[in-house]
Amino acid sequence: MRALFIFLPFLLGFSLLSAQGIPVDFISNPDRPLVIENRESGKAVCLFLPENFRQNRNYACKAYECDARTLQVLRNGPELRLPVRGAEDSDLRLLCRTYRGGDYYFALENAGACMLYRIAGSDLSLSKADSFQVEAGTHLIGGVSDGPYAYVLCSRRIKKQRNELLVYTIAPDGRLQEHVVPEPEKQDEVLKDLFKKFFRASAVEPDLEYDPESAAAPVKIFAGPDKIRITFDDAKLGSDNTGTVAAILKVVTVDLTADSMYVVRHRYTDRLIFNPAWEGRSSYILGDRLFQLYFNEEQFTLRARDLDSGESLFARTLLWPDTISNLLNSPLLIPGQGWFGIEKEYKNMRDFLQRFARFRPFLQVRRAGDVYLMSLGGYNEKEVSVPIAGVGIVSGLAVGLAVNISYERTFAFYSAVDAGTMRRSSVYFEKPLFQVYEETLKTVDNPKDSALYRIGGVFYLGYFDKKGKQYRFKKIEGY
Repeated sequence: MRALFIFLPFLLGFSLLSAQGIPVDFISNPDRPLVIENRESGKAVCLFLPENFRQNRNYACKAYECDARTLQVLRNGPELRLPVRGAEDSDLRLLCRTYRGGDYYFALENAGACMLYRIAGSDLSLSKADSFQVEAGTHLIGGVSDGPYAYVLCSRRIKKQRNELLVYTIAPDGRLQEHVVPEPEKQDEVLKDLFKKFFRASAVEPDLEYDPESAAAPVKIFAGPDKIRITFDDAKLGSDNTGTVAAILKVVTVDLTADSMYVVRHRYTDRLIFNPAWEGRSSYILGDRLFQLYFNEEQFTLRARDLDSGESLFARTLLWPDTISNLLNSPLLIPGQGWFGIEKEYKNMRDFLQRFARFRPFLQVRRAGDVYLMSLGGYNEKEVSVPIAGVGIVSGLAVGLAVNISYERTFAFYSAVDAGTMRRSSVYFEKPLFQVYEETLKTVDNPKDSALYRIGGVFYLGYFDKKGKQYRFKKIEGY
């Protein structure tokens, strides 16, 4: 069920304590659990479903309620049934998850419909709370969540009229509430993209670090109180709010208090030498802060702004003669281009920028104690053709055979600023999360469906112990 639950396989500088286990013996091949935390009650529910769907039928599932601070199982519900239409994993997609009162909610896209389900806090039973069919001319973009804030977004194209964005929120009574947000009269290229039939944005949940491929997505969507923001790092050169032509980040804000949307433009850097062949951009929203990364062959800029006013709160620009150590809070190791990808440590900007240009860049931010910890890096997928044999057709004539092999190259490093003063912090990390995660998985005996979970402010390594028929959570200490 990979299309439904995509979690975050990362860890950092820690020690692993004994694992907390949840028995999963009602199905033989469970997927990673869907975890919904109620920040008000201090509890969390873990919902287990099968990993694969093979035909139209009701699928067995089960919910366990835990103490979010300790993951001690408080109770488990009856064996449940989730009706699924369609015969493949791709027929089911998780849109959002949240809570209302003592109940837990999650929305799924299934066979052209959005289905909202309720797990009752009273007895952990499962029921359909609401639904809607995606009509012709309407495109279900996706959903996004942040604790109590959960939204489902659709776009609707209307001939000879302004297009509309349909946003569904979950009301206190657990029903879907529709907001109709008309397209602004003042047009923009990113709004045209937003209403295209196959438009998708990568939904981001806060205080986590996604895998490099997901983190490098050029369009991201963030949830907040009565607002949804969509960042477009793939926007072309344009004018910012002062009319200055520069490399521009465009942020679409959907305001549900007024059922309106608008576009705000922010420059990545104050000094621009534009070369699109070398240029890299990425941005991230956390709370009331907007973080931006920009580089080309001449410069590297990292910036933080106030999200509402656009005021620059932190900015650091490095040029070729500079050393990148002025921005590092961890080692900077980048794999080489060859088959073995031997890592090399970079210290001067010139070599680093030349190597960085070969990756799709990413920036993601989380709070780590008193600092904003910015994870920067890149993702690159390479494909090579490897000859394996030659087949003779006639005497003196042969056709060579080859196979195409693809592999990934990723890297990440940290830069940190104090959340109070917005000045550089001296906190130091020995390794990026994904590197420690890969190393740690090797110490676990036959892990299956591993993932990182953040529950009750604590990180856990989760994996299915097939032999013990339990899904285990190992607490990660020290971060």
